[in-house]
Amino acid sequence: QCFFSLSVCMGVMTAYGSYNPKRQDIATDEKVISFLDVAASLMSGFVVYSILGYLTVTQPLPDGESWYDQGGVGLVFAAFPVAISTFQGANFFGIIFYLTLMLLGIDSAFSIVEAISTVIDDSDMNKYRLKWSRTKISAVLCIVGAFGSSLYCFDTGLYWLDLVDHYINEYGMIFLGICEAGACGWFYRYDLIEAKIGVISSNLYRIGYFFSLLMACFLSFALATPEQQTASDPTYYFTGTMGADSWIVGFVVGIILWFITILVAYLQRSDYAKQNLTITETMWYILGWENVEVLRDFMNGNGIGDQAWENSRHTVRGEGYAMVHHSTIGIWWGFFIKYWLPTV
Repeated sequence: QCFFSLSVCMGVMTAYGSYNPKRQDIATDEKVISFLDVAASLMSGFVVYSILGYLTVTQPLPDGESWYDQGGVGLVFAAFPVAISTFQGANFFGIIFYLTLMLLGIDSAFSIVEAISTVIDDSDMNKYRLKWSRTKISAVLCIVGAFGSSLYCFDTGLYWLDLVDHYINEYGMIFLGICEAGACGWFYRYDLIEAKIGVISSNLYRIGYFFSLLMACFLSFALATPEQQTASDPTYYFTGTMGADSWIVGFVVGIILWFITILVAYLQRSDYAKQNLTITETMWYILGWENVEVLRDFMNGNGIGDQAWENSRHTVRGEGYAMVHHSTIGIWWGFFIKYWLPTV
């Protein structure tokens, strides 16, 4: 819920963030926005399940159906109206409820249009060729969006809504997020790492890491056969060669290949690394996320000042402070960007 309500991977936060001053304290902003969104989602969850529980006790559905199975359109147009009808002044609260839904839809449309129009407005094609004003770009996007959204007004609209929501929001956006994290962790400013350990060593590690990951996944699934007890049973049971234990083989092989990759990358390090870097420093440039640290340095410098962050960077006390202070981001952030998100 928090992932989608924050419009992650939709370009909305990127567009809004581009309007900030260059020295904006981003680390504090992201914490405030995220925690407020989580708080609002938790409060909404209590409201929804309180209503569903009340309806289950007072107005149970026939034929073994449950109010808890209601979701999406069924929740808004079936469960909530029944609950609101029990209020004193039900007409007033019904108008307020659906008015807020309408305003929520308009607000969401604002953010989606803003994300696309910002990209078009900032592009070189628009600056030097099209030269459209922001008003014209937004107008064209709204017209195109209105025609596209008319598809949901037909009898098959709910089916199209489910298809788009399932494949774009659940698969497309998550895949895009993986690609963004992978680009940031494995390609952004990788020239800093190449300058220290050499192009050959850095490329060997990048290729070897993902080869190890793919081999681990391949063996884990190839040595087992997923089966269902019945067609209606959503649970899969792994049988076949190794059954549910196949992941052990994949994990072990992946770890072995990863260690071989590290060894090869270390042996193929540049002459500069052999003469000027210690083993610890070399391993940091091979395994670490020095390239992602560029972004963290920028954000933490904005939060507590460039000089203060430079003095505390990569020290035990400084990194401990960065993990708890609201204006800084801990060193774990780079690990999540480079390893956790693209891998998982």
